[in-house]
This record gives sequence, C-alpha cells and structure tokens, in this order.
Amino acid sequence: MRKKRRYKSESRITPKGGRRGCLCKDRKTYHPDCCTGEMHAQGIGNITGTPSSSSEESLTTVTSEALTISGLSINSSGVITLPTASFAGTDFGTVGSVTPSSFDPVSTETTRTVTANVTVPEGYSNSGNIVTKNETATQPAAALTNPVQTTIHRYIHTGVPTGIVTYRMAINPDGTYADFSGIRGAVVGAQGFMGYSEPEVVSGSSTGLSFSATSIGGTQVGIGHHAGTNLNYYSATEFTSLQTGSSTNPILNIPMVTNNDGNTSSPSDFGFFDSTNSIGIRLVRGANQFDTSAPLSAQGDLNQAMPDGYYTKFNFNTQIRVQNGFITEVKNIV
Repeated sequence: MRKKRRYKSESRITPKGGRRGCLCKDRKTYHPDCCTGEMHAQGIGNITGTPSSSSEESLTTVTSEALTISGLSINSSGVITLPTASFAGTDFGTVGSVTPSSFDPVSTETTRTVTANVTVPEGYSNSGNIVTKNETATQPAAALTNPVQTTIHRYIHTGVPTGIVTYRMAINPDGTYADFSGIRGAVVGAQGFMGYSEPEVVSGSSTGLSFSATSIGGTQVGIGHHAGTNLNYYSATEFTSLQTGSSTNPILNIPMVTNNDGNTSSPSDFGFFDSTNSIGIRLVRGANQFDTSAPLSAQGDLNQAMPDGYYTKFNFNTQIRVQNGFITEVKNIV
C-alpha cells in the first residue's frame, strides 16, 4: 500500500529566522537555526542579549541643560528663597538645597549666581541622583532705618517684644549689617547688642521696645545670647536610640540661643528642647556670637548657624532638628 506523503505546514504565528530561539525537532533544544516556521517551532524571544527595539522602552535621563529653575530670589539680607525645578513640563517641586545657602549683605545691587541642587525623582534613568544647575538673581542693596555711627555702641533694651523677632544692626561703619534672627525674650547681660546702629526689628513685633545707647569703641560686635548647652551628639538623620558613646558633634563649642520668658532682670530660659517655645529659635555657634576684628570687611563667622541635622545630649531622650540654622523640630528619640 502506498504511503501518503506528509507535507510540512508552516505556522503563521511561529517565528522564522531572526535572532530568536525556537524549539527544535528533538523537543529538547532551542536554537535560531530551528526557526523554520513550522508548527512545532515555537519561539522564546531574543537570545542574543541585544534588546529588541520594539520590546524595550528606555527611560529618560534628566540633564542640567533641560532643567528649568523658577522662583529664585535673594533679599537684601542675603537670604535665598529656594526655587522650584521642572523638566520637560513636569514639576519637580521645590529644590532640596542651593549653594551657597546665603550671601552677605551688600551696599550696592549685586547679581548673584546660585547653584540649585535637584534630586531626580522616580521614573527617570538617573533617579535619586542630584543634578545641579546655575541660576542668577539680583540681591538688593542693604538698607538701615536707624543712623549708622562711626564707633561701636552698646545697646540695652527695655520692653520685650512678644514672640520671635529678627533684629538688624550695622556691624560696620560703612552700613553693612547683620540680621540676628530667631530671638525670643530678653537680650541680657553686659554685652547686650554691640554694633554701629541701634537694633531695629525687621521681623516680628516691636511693641513696647526701646533702646539706650552707650559709645564703647573697641572692636567687638555681636549680640549677647542668653543661654547655651553642650550638644554632644550630631546626626544627619534622626536618632533612634539614646546616645552614650563618644561625642559625634563636629562643632565642639557650646551652641547659643536667646529663648526666654522676657524677664529683663532674671529671665527664665526655655532652652533648646521646649516643644512649644524652641521651634523657630536660631541656634548659633557659641564662638561666633561676636566678632572681635571690627570694622569687618565681611560678616565672616559672626552669627554663624549650627549645621543642619539632629542634635541631642548624653543619655537624653529628646532631639532637635536644625534646618537653615533654626530649630524646626523637637521630638523624643524612643
């Protein structure tokens, strides 16, 4: 009896040729040579290690050139308002930080260059990286309301503003000034305010405040902060356990604050760790509340803030967070 001839039928859905592997007739092996188009030759996709352009989408890379920085501004004190960033029409929100973080006051209008540090969000090939972009802004000339003296004066106040205030005072006979921010209560002690102009309140209430002045000459300018304490431990992230080991605070001097109830004869200090009264208080390096090289060519280290991060004391269950020199959080560790 004559055998019927079997014909191979090609499949319309199995691959033929190319770089994909197909099931061979032994039913055990996949190989590109077996992609004949027959029914048994089912494919397994690309086996060469080279992605198919039709099956893989590449993620976009955020570049500095394509970033848009908006809303950058600098006030006359040199304080920078953080700008926002966007990329290809997508809003990234407020940037994480800028470099430098602030400028010294200037006597003439000045164009400043600021570097915005943008953390790339999820969904991009360089997600998590920091991309920088330079942007310029104009810093206005500093202005003082009160007259500038030719010698250093000591200013002692009567009456105490309510709440937290910022004082402005000339630190040079040319009118260069510094803002002493985050002050609550009475500025007491023999130093008081020492500078070239009567302090003026530029933020907060000045109700009931007045000053008496004495010309003292010399070279020391600054403000007599009320109280300090030794913050032995520093961390860029939150503490999760009580600290009892060696000090980790790179700033070894005792930070200073002015945070009290306003009693000019014997003020009661709220300190650093008061969850109500310490929020918004400026924390300065103890060695930098004064400068003894006046007249100054620049503000230098005067009124220098403590670095951003978390601080606590030995075996103490409260920590503070400092951002841009101000206490922004007071919370338990455990």
